Amino acid sequence: MRCQERLTRFTDYEASSSPVFAAKVLELLSSGYTALRRVRGDGSCLYRSVLFGILEHLALRPPSTRAASAERLKASVRRAKAAMLQSGYEEAVLEDPLMVIEQLIEAASGDAPLTPDLLVARFCEQGSDAPYGLWLLRMCASAEVRFGECTPFTPSLSASCCLSPPDSE
Repeated sequence: MRCQERLTRFTDYEASSSPVFAAKVLELLSSGYTALRRVRGDGSCLYRSVLFGILEHLALRPPSTRAASAERLKASVRRAKAAMLQSGYEEAVLEDPLMVIEQLIEAASGDAPLTPDLLVARFCEQGSDAPYGLWLLRMCASAEVRFGECTPFTPSLSASCCLSPPDSE
């Protein structure tokens, strides 16, 4: 996870080395986007991007709507927990990751929420608890694959026994 970079930085720089990327940058610029955030391309990059984006969006919401948004997010986490329990996960396995997600939501939605830069630091910090949040999202995806309808994107997802634990990020 990195800090935001202005899209205009990539228009000339990447055009010669990656015309496809340059075209995408121009498309994003024309759609009103101004910046991007690079994410390490590993087995958890999707989950890292989603979790970070949700928390960043929550932290940047106006204070008057932040608490209600946090409560809706916590309700979604409770529904995800119920779905994972129904699909066969043990509650004891989910306790720590769920606690971490709750703490991250609280940190992003409090009176002095994490800034995007502090959120980046928390995600990149050695020994951080953020990998537990990533693990939980992977388990949610696995539960959906096992219990829900499979979409065109799910065949590439591993079964829960093949998903790496938080320490192997």
